[in-house]
Amino acid sequence: MTSSTQEFAKDGGNHVLLMMEGEGRRRVSVDHFPFRIGRQESNDLVVSDPTVSRIHAEIVREGNLLVLVDAGSRHGITVNSRKVDRWVLQPNDQIEFGRASGVRAVFDPPPSADASSLLDQLALWRSTSATDLEQLRILLEAVRRFHSARAIEEIYPAVLEFSLQITNAERAYLFTLTDTGSPCLAYGRNRQGDRIYDDSTISHSVLVEVLRSGDEILVADTQREASLNERESIQVQSLRSIVCIPLLRRAVQPPEASPVFGVLYLDSQYRSEAFGDVGRDVLRSMAEDAARLLENAHLVLADEKARRYEQELAIATRIQEHLLSVHMPACPFAMVSARTLPCKEVGGDFFDVIVKDSAIYVVFGDVCGKGVAAALMASILQGTAYAQFLVERPLVEIAQVANHLILDKCMEEKYATAVLIRVDSSGHAEVVNCGHVAPLLVKDGHCASRTTITNFPIGMFADARFEAEHLQLAQGDQLMIVSDGVTEAENCTGDFFGESRLVASAGLAEPELILQAVLDFASGTPLSDDCSILQIQYHGRHEAGR
Repeated sequence: MTSSTQEFAKDGGNHVLLMMEGEGRRRVSVDHFPFRIGRQESNDLVVSDPTVSRIHAEIVREGNLLVLVDAGSRHGITVNSRKVDRWVLQPNDQIEFGRASGVRAVFDPPPSADASSLLDQLALWRSTSATDLEQLRILLEAVRRFHSARAIEEIYPAVLEFSLQITNAERAYLFTLTDTGSPCLAYGRNRQGDRIYDDSTISHSVLVEVLRSGDEILVADTQREASLNERESIQVQSLRSIVCIPLLRRAVQPPEASPVFGVLYLDSQYRSEAFGDVGRDVLRSMAEDAARLLENAHLVLADEKARRYEQELAIATRIQEHLLSVHMPACPFAMVSARTLPCKEVGGDFFDVIVKDSAIYVVFGDVCGKGVAAALMASILQGTAYAQFLVERPLVEIAQVANHLILDKCMEEKYATAVLIRVDSSGHAEVVNCGHVAPLLVKDGHCASRTTITNFPIGMFADARFEAEHLQLAQGDQLMIVSDGVTEAENCTGDFFGESRLVASAGLAEPELILQAVLDFASGTPLSDDCSILQIQYHGRHEAGR
């Protein structure tokens, strides 16, 4: 930390933490070391949140540096949206402790970084001098503070406006990179302030060259540059001046990834003497600061996206818990038991059971994908099957109704595998398998056979036809249905639990024991999908009426 950084913002010569808790704000002086932070009352800074550990973190001095260190907390610390164990503090660093909702600290903020004065500074913001990038940093602070998507969108045009003024160019473009590394226009504007949506008239050869080399190209007069004056795009568009500067990450993760995450491109149809006046160092500094702004803005967007994903995940979790919390109805001639071993993400497993007159109906399914969309589709399919079971509609017709429903609603090209089963008091079992793992017939504690008729999954083809398979169960026989999360569970060497292990464990008395066999096989390897098992055990006709 430089001496200028040390003097950035202090109360009585001390460093400052600006604590923002909900609508409240307080400035805490960091006046001794170690400076302890946590839920315990004896700490120098008390954060009263149950996700914050009693002694969560501390700030220590190492020479001229102040370092934030995790004190072995349960939920860790986050600085500028990144999880860290230790961090050399810099002015305006954003700190979060554990999962404390609505609680954030800013280290050494500007003395005027309270909400009202910050907004006053934003109202005075202009892009007219070399200090404008500092004003943009203040704008970014407002983005972080108030989570305003509109303010984030203002960063692109603000950077381009400043770039146009400092270079005296006519057009300015910001490009970001796709996952494949190709440039994608993020924003464009001209000197008159009009938005530009088309990048077909720029020199793409210059853009590609900068992406490949990672070096800037600054040309005040293309006619004097032998390497440029013969390029077709430059000649066709009569481009005389070009500025193309790579935007570089502060740290490349992973190490083999490109350090370039975007490009700032400007051009003119006339010669610009301003390039020489400004100088390469100023333009390079401008690009570095612009890169920091955009990188931080993307972190804000990523943070907001993660927050929305967590909210959606919570909704999907509640939906799936409801789908899997099925009350097993009493049946005089059969017993149904089911269990689910959830993975970390919300999957699309679902099942339901209903007893109607002299038969028991079961639906067991798995929607492709995860999250809210999969959970909603599972809910729709479960509800559709339940309603059709109540009127005792044939299973083949139920599959056709569900298939048409999903396709008619155009549910984002999702589909589901499912098994529909009807067992009556005589032991007659009807099975409609819609692309699911084939159910097992278990006799005398051993897997006797598997169903052989498999139809298309639900929601895949509009003209799909469904066929039922018929079995005769004897007293004590079991039908067992599993989700593909069981057969595709992996161990540390990448081997699957597979069909053979499933068949070998089919004779275990209860779903819990089979799931335990899956866990023993995985040996701590996280599950990649939910593992669900449902068993129907036929007691026999003589049990009816008891």
